[in-house]
Amino acid sequence: MRETSIHFSPDCLIEDSWLHGQHELKQRTMAGIDDVNRHPVIHTWTHKLAEAA
Repeated sequence: MRETSIHFSPDCLIEDSWLHGQHELKQRTMAGIDDVNRHPVIHTWTHKLAEAA
């Protein structure tokens, strides 16, 4: 089985997409993070919890 790795830089994203600069990239990234953090998911799983204690 062949391993593949994907490498990209922010400059590559700016050139190949509809973003108009690194400032806009940062603004959109931070807005996305804020949106995710607005409704956090509280994990309540108990799988193998007794073994860890």
